[in-house]
Amino acid sequence: MAYGKKPVAGFRECMSLIEKDISGLVFVRSDEPYLFDWIVDRIKKKHVDPDMLDFDYTVYDGSVAASDIEMSTGTFPMGSKKKLIVIKEAFKEAGKSLAVKSEIEKLTEIATNLEGEVILLIGSKKLGGAVVSAPIRKLKAAGEFFDIGRLSLSQANSFVRKRVEECGKTISYQAAEFLISELKYGSRDSGEDLYSVANEAIKLAYSTDKAEIKKDDISKVTSKSLENNVFLLLDAIGYGKKDKALRLLRDLMIPGKNEFSLLGLIISQLEMLLAIRECTALGKGESSMIKVLPYNPYRIKKSIPVAGRYSIHSLVDLLKNAYSADEKIKTGLMPADLVLEMFVATG
Repeated sequence: MAYGKKPVAGFRECMSLIEKDISGLVFVRSDEPYLFDWIVDRIKKKHVDPDMLDFDYTVYDGSVAASDIEMSTGTFPMGSKKKLIVIKEAFKEAGKSLAVKSEIEKLTEIATNLEGEVILLIGSKKLGGAVVSAPIRKLKAAGEFFDIGRLSLSQANSFVRKRVEECGKTISYQAAEFLISELKYGSRDSGEDLYSVANEAIKLAYSTDKAEIKKDDISKVTSKSLENNVFLLLDAIGYGKKDKALRLLRDLMIPGKNEFSLLGLIISQLEMLLAIRECTALGKGESSMIKVLPYNPYRIKKSIPVAGRYSIHSLVDLLKNAYSADEKIKTGLMPADLVLEMFVATG
């Protein structure tokens, strides 16, 4: 298994920093969207007033222009300690959107001139490729930079046990290790990330009345991977089969328990489908996609037909709806299970 060589030292350093009174640029390269989202959530809770989220908290993806970031960062917070601007997957596609020299240079200029009440949090798995390596180095130097890898085997084990314990159950080190092995977390032929691992751990905890989760319980619950089920759900939406998509959702969802991690995996899959669909529109084939996209080759190959069932416009709209659903769940505006069902029903 390809577990991180230098697992999450960068994550610990980043969490240590954000407990302080931070401002300016925080730049995070992360293999795990779950960990980056955790960082976003911690900074938001510490510095942004919940009543001021509409004014003092903005989230963009890598398709945003640096000029839009400049406008967002150019005003003071309305009622919070800090104003938080987040860019997710900023440099995902080399030579496109923010991942070009002029845009990165503009971001560096913005980061250098940020007011003390503004935090610009940039996250990305890829850093734009060799063509922009020099401007990326300058951007790193304009603030705090953290490099966060995947979890090691022991850290993934601890992660699973904590998620199970949060549900009021226990799981031994050996059983947690078996779950990680079943999910193939970290292996080259698997797209499972911490969102899917967290969801499986939570689903497992609520699948039995027993106080301790054992290997037999894991074998029953993980007969089909979560990633594959989410893949089938999005395929059903692409075909317009809303009833099937809702049935799959209800099979995956444990109301009040796993909606956040489930939606995180849906968003991750949608981002990949959009990237594939955009490559297809540019005439790129499977081999080219594998070279330029930051995803597992097996996932890309499997997802090309599904991406083809959507237009770029429909995937962009779905992603916007998913990001909106994510905020509704985090802020408690609506019951989380209802938010997910509405997302699928209107997808």
